[in-house]
Amino acid sequence: ASTNAGQAVSLLQIAEGAMGQVSDILVRMKSLAVQASSGQLSNTDRSTLNAEFVALRNEIDRIADDTEFNGTKLINASG
Repeated sequence: ASTNAGQAVSLLQIAEGAMGQVSDILVRMKSLAVQASSGQLSNTDRSTLNAEFVALRNEIDRIADDTEFNGTKLINASG
């Protein structure tokens, strides 16, 4: 029971760390979306913001794909 509890704690810590990173990324993505909606930006500025947004979206996908515990994916829907 003690080993199972320890493994459960480890699993939750891994999942929590990944979700914390995703949460931080989502906050940044929200900020980028608000900036992009400003009427004061040029197309070049919006393109730069979009490039960062896409990179952040890709990072979320990477985190989801790579977060696993003992061979089991924790975030990715395939788990």
